[in-house]
Amino acid sequence: MSDPPQTDGHDALVEAIAQAIAIQLDPKGQNLELVEIKSYPRFGGMIRARQWMTGLVALGLGYAIANSLLSLWPTAFFPLRFTLALGAIASGLTLVILLMVELLQGAGTDQEVQWRYGDRLLREYQFIPSLNQFIPVLLLLALGLLTIIFGFANLYGELVRYDPSHFSGLTPGLYALYFSLVTFSTVGYGDIHADSFLARLAAVGEIFTAMFFSLVVISTILSWVIAHKRQEQELTIKQRIRDRGAARHHPAPPGQS
Repeated sequence: MSDPPQTDGHDALVEAIAQAIAIQLDPKGQNLELVEIKSYPRFGGMIRARQWMTGLVALGLGYAIANSLLSLWPTAFFPLRFTLALGAIASGLTLVILLMVELLQGAGTDQEVQWRYGDRLLREYQFIPSLNQFIPVLLLLALGLLTIIFGFANLYGELVRYDPSHFSGLTPGLYALYFSLVTFSTVGYGDIHADSFLARLAAVGEIFTAMFFSLVVISTILSWVIAHKRQEQELTIKQRIRDRGAARHHPAPPGQS
């Protein structure tokens, strides 16, 4: 004898909530009339900071790529070029941190929708995250990642341009980018060596940055998934409430399911 089919607990809970709320509506057949929509931003300053930082990171990435491959200012003051390389790295890391904090804090917009139902005024609340799609989250993470990798490649190239004895086997350009990728992934083939204290310090900094970046990416993705699932549950409940209300006001003809 086969076991009876199992009912999903979450669907049963959603259905029960929808039924309970729909029954409370007075079934007089009035249509819902939209009255007003009010929006209340949540952590708006944080959202704007992330948007501004996105623009700065895009500029930093462009500079890091161009200077890594072409050496835009070969005769410029070394501390200035060194600072610009560090700035590109810091901007990419800052963008990733701002993105993680924005998702963890629940930045977005609280929306209040008012409906008129006969002589009653109904209010419906929902939260709209600032990043409601997963693709923008991935693009921002990719932007931060590329800026960090090219930023370190630019940094290694500047060290070699200033003093070739900082590294063995490294030249500015593609070799510096290759070493940055190898260091960030912590593979460590050993074909390129950091010989000076400053070069080793830079390589260790990239390794720690890579470890921190991995933790941030995992936290960011999990935060987005949790927030998105919560929003989907709220929308599911609201849709079932509307469907229940429509079914009570407009029952199906006899003989139709």
